[in-house]
Amino acid sequence: MNTVKRAKSDDRERVERFLVQAGLNIEGIDDILDNFFLLENSQKSIVGTLGVEIKGNRGLLRSLAIAPSVPEEDLFTLFETARVDSRDRGLSTIFLATSKATSVALFQFLGFELLDASSFHTELHSFEYFHQIKNVDNCFLMKCKLA
Repeated sequence: MNTVKRAKSDDRERVERFLVQAGLNIEGIDDILDNFFLLENSQKSIVGTLGVEIKGNRGLLRSLAIAPSVPEEDLFTLFETARVDSRDRGLSTIFLATSKATSVALFQFLGFELLDASSFHTELHSFEYFHQIKNVDNCFLMKCKLA
């Protein structure tokens, strides 16, 4: 059985190793490690990650990586944990970016809506991670209101 936990400083190397294996950028992870959620299996191995970069009352989800063996309901649990925690921290909106068109419907099911291309920069310019992803081809940016 997989469980979700908040990352701690001693998880940093494991998180970075998992993200590198998943082909994701680890730049800036140290700055937001306390806003990372880990999905661990019964052997305490990381099988999923999701981080939240926070700026004021908004958050940008980043570094979603899921092992192929992870059941869909665990993905929902990971997202719901991040969403509830963000709301409890006083965030009003969370954003995400995906380059997978097939994921858009899933994120819409989770309460996200597509951002209009003209509002990308206005909504997200203050996030460090946005500057890493803003030039990715076929990138869909989405937001979810929490309040």
